Amino acid sequence: MRINATSDVHNIDNVAVLKEKLKDRKIKYYIDFSVARTRYYRMFAQRWKNISDRNKFIMDISDEELAAYIKNSQRSGSSVGKRDMTGQWERIMDGTDVIYYEFLENDSFRRKRVGRYPYPTYNGDILVTRSYSGTWSLKNDTLFMVFDPKSAAVEIDTSQITYRLEMRDSVRNFINKHYGNVKEMTENLRKAIEEDQVDTFPVTTNKARDKIEMVVSGSSDEIETRYMKRIKDSDVFKK
Repeated sequence: MRINATSDVHNIDNVAVLKEKLKDRKIKYYIDFSVARTRYYRMFAQRWKNISDRNKFIMDISDEELAAYIKNSQRSGSSVGKRDMTGQWERIMDGTDVIYYEFLENDSFRRKRVGRYPYPTYNGDILVTRSYSGTWSLKNDTLFMVFDPKSAAVEIDTSQITYRLEMRDSVRNFINKHYGNVKEMTENLRKAIEEDQVDTFPVTTNKARDKIEMVVSGSSDEIETRYMKRIKDSDVFKK
């Protein structure tokens, strides 16, 4: 619906606009699952609150004491050397995605991001792995990673899902629609890392040298911290 700059916005036919919008399957899907989404959000928020309350009870500290500690705490990490970075690491994202890094002694690295995607028509998760490689170096307390766009790759694994026979066509249509074009997904990943080929993070490590803190400039110039944990004997990069 076109509206002239001089027209009265109150004359918009809201019902007609709504009917037109509801023809979009994505909008209908988003509305249909709003109740389930809200329920899950509340459930997970309460679960994290319960964990927080339990930890504070065990440590015998109050909310005010914890807030004061966070406000006044200083970074206590140690500088990171090449030997500290070499090896495999994992970073668990918000939700279910996990990012894996492997920093090799020959100054190359590999990165995999594994996402798990459920859906109401099947049980289990579709696994989507996005990977690329490049080179890395340390300068003072900063990690530099240079990406190789040609190494971009996407893999789709549907072996972990099951579904009822009558849902077969629906599941196959869903997979083909969202995950069927691996070539396009790979090209999108390649373009994304081509646009931003270098990543830099100030890094520190803990005393045990098994965790890394990475400082990242987020949106609106906010400073974020991310944490990686060392993993051993992992076969994540053998696949």
